[in-house]
Amino acid sequence: MTATVVEWVLDELGAVVDAQPDAHPLRRVDRDNSLLYDGGGTFDMSAAMDKRSDGFQKANYVGASFADRDREYIGSEPNLDVESVVGVRIEGYSGSFGHVDPTGQDGVVFHGTDEALVEQIQSTLYDALKYPDAGRTNVSFTHLSITNESPALTGWQEYHRYDFDVVFDGYEDLS
Repeated sequence: MTATVVEWVLDELGAVVDAQPDAHPLRRVDRDNSLLYDGGGTFDMSAAMDKRSDGFQKANYVGASFADRDREYIGSEPNLDVESVVGVRIEGYSGSFGHVDPTGQDGVVFHGTDEALVEQIQSTLYDALKYPDAGRTNVSFTHLSITNESPALTGWQEYHRYDFDVVFDGYEDLS
């Protein structure tokens, strides 16, 4: 079962998927079970690069997974401060048949400009600030933040990856 906060992130990113050019699509992945939201099937974002090269010829990918939930008592009433964390990973490839191009001519710009894929994704999450249903009536989220940003550029110079966490902060009424 997919966590409610993961579903919320992937649903909100539908606007970014729709905004991508047909020649360079973006697909959403529930990283907890490797299921593709767009087009069906699976895509394992934790598999070795040589196992995923065919996928990068089809699209760029954004995946979300449940990372953490923290609760602690607050105030004198039986209430909890609640944080839920969703890990987001964005991946693309700029080599042969890839969908990333630093110039933006033969693919999307991955990171570093207002129109780049990473910035589109982060802006959409902040712009959507309608707080997700926590999945239970006694839990309410009040805000979200993006933290732990980590561009992961390795020896794979044509492989592009960017990770960050979305932290949902709220409260749980125990009375």
